[in-house]
Amino acid sequence: MADVNIAEAGDVVLVVGPEAKRIRVSSIFLSVVSPIFDNMLNGNGGGMVIYRGPGLPREIVMVQDKPEAAELFCYVVHHIGPRVPRKILTHELYDFSAFVQKYQAHMCVEHVGYFWLQAALADTPACLTASLWTLFGAAHYLNDAENFNKISCRLIAEAPPVGAVAVDVPVNIPRAVVDDINEISPRLAGISNGSLRMIQGLCLDCVQAGAPRQGGSCRVPHEEGHWMAVWGHE
Repeated sequence: MADVNIAEAGDVVLVVGPEAKRIRVSSIFLSVVSPIFDNMLNGNGGGMVIYRGPGLPREIVMVQDKPEAAELFCYVVHHIGPRVPRKILTHELYDFSAFVQKYQAHMCVEHVGYFWLQAALADTPACLTASLWTLFGAAHYLNDAENFNKISCRLIAEAPPVGAVAVDVPVNIPRAVVDDINEISPRLAGISNGSLRMIQGLCLDCVQAGAPRQGGSCRVPHEEGHWMAVWGHE
């Protein structure tokens, strides 16, 4: 029996989280979108795959994963459009992105992840600093260079430096990136009201290369693609 039947005739049941939520899916979809699942199902399962007997679905035990993120991921990769929402909450997006990163399934969720990040960013005011950092972490996990850059611009322009406020920075954001944003932000304080200032956001490729603001193998040249206009404020 499964708690959620995403594929009625599915040959795999994901047993997710401490509560052991059972999600029935197709091994074909999982294997195509994720090399990790492909190895579990068609290679060495590493002890996570349980065989219950002839004619019964195999089970993959995923105790450390979050059931909501796993279920949403499976709806996306099985193309169950009516069950894929147009927007999700910030923490749900971060959990979803962490699941995608863990199972290396970026390509199959690229478009839905992009639009979820765009929607969440549009709905997040500057006062919600923690939410901006959470979205920043989600963009990093999803390997979304455009939204990573946009969110970094907003953190630089709108959010107080980490340390000045109590905020939990996502674990996947390198300390060098936090320091870089903290170092850039105070420069905007001296901009007079009504003046226009261009600021440079962070490049995901450069961050992944270990150089948060320059260098690395940029997808978009810095002089063309990593800038944002900011009106001065005091």
